[in-house]
Amino acid sequence: MNKYLCQELMFGREGQEKLSNSTVSIVGVGALGTASAEILCRAGVGKIKIFDFDIVDEKNLHRQTLFDEHDIGQSKVLSAAEKLSKINSLVKIEAHSETISDGNAELIGACDVILDCTDNLETRYVID
Repeated sequence: MNKYLCQELMFGREGQEKLSNSTVSIVGVGALGTASAEILCRAGVGKIKIFDFDIVDEKNLHRQTLFDEHDIGQSKVLSAAEKLSKINSLVKIEAHSETISDGNAELIGACDVILDCTDNLETRYVID
């Protein structure tokens, strides 16, 4: 059975192939970033690049849906990458445990879409 049959009925085979050949950069793996990453992974985006410097904290668990109590104290991007790989092994996950700055902004490039899921203006200006 085709994993993406329902999507193909809506977007067509060509549409699903475009999605499967696309790359998305997600900057910030908090509430919005984890939800976005999970949905894109389940949809079959070919490659997801995730960026965040933070670690999982207990206070994150009620809204950052990819994480659970076992992830507390761990890198957000490494924990998210592990969970996303289990959701859909066909999607390539690239994890970057660092802050995006003027010095490394090229890391988020070379993709089809950039999702700004950050919570600070400095990083948002760099992404822009």
